[in-house]
Amino acid sequence: MRIHMATFDAAENSATYNQENCQIAADLFSQQDGVTVRYWCEKGEYQK
Repeated sequence: MRIHMATFDAAENSATYNQENCQIAADLFSQQDGVTVRYWCEKGEYQK
């Protein structure tokens, strides 16, 4: 199952800034005790 968790959409230096913040969030989510799901980042706008 794929569920949208967050959007990182800063305009300034967007490619690097948004990707770095997304990766930090994904890492923090997955490092929580008891978490067994996988978090990842996708480039571009969210699409169902």
